[in-house]
Amino acid sequence: LKAKDAKREAEKKAETRAAKKEFNTTTTKMRKQLNENDIKWHKKRTRRICHLYIRTRDAKEPCFTCGTTADVLYAAGHFLPDGRAAALRYDERNIHKQCNMNCNKSLSGNVGSYRAKLVQLHGEEYVHELERIGHTKKTWTIPELIEVHDYYKAKLKAITQT
Repeated sequence: LKAKDAKREAEKKAETRAAKKEFNTTTTKMRKQLNENDIKWHKKRTRRICHLYIRTRDAKEPCFTCGTTADVLYAAGHFLPDGRAAALRYDERNIHKQCNMNCNKSLSGNVGSYRAKLVQLHGEEYVHELERIGHTKKTWTIPELIEVHDYYKAKLKAITQT
């Protein structure tokens, strides 16, 4: 009698596992189909890989705007904010490592120091070009976001393998 109960219990567990696996597979497929047409999902996904690349690229550098090397959290800070300059949202010339709480958040990007540092490194013309591009309207499409995501994924892979 106990052997039959144990066998029935094992069969129920196997059925439950199979049902959960089927549910998870179906849910994953449905989520993927929904996300393929969701511009917000693509923007978030692209932003995540772009910022990861920037933080990895600049990992050994100090904060771009204040120069701190303190053991704090760092962010991928934009010279021209991505909310106002959508054309530069994923442009690595416009994004550098910044200390998160001080320069990036408390000082709203520390734009004065950011601009001065860009001019010092690349010249006034470089900064004017960024500002010119920043004033253009840009609406990102899903194919463009996929392309940018793949670009940063490849760049990230290249610098983490060396």
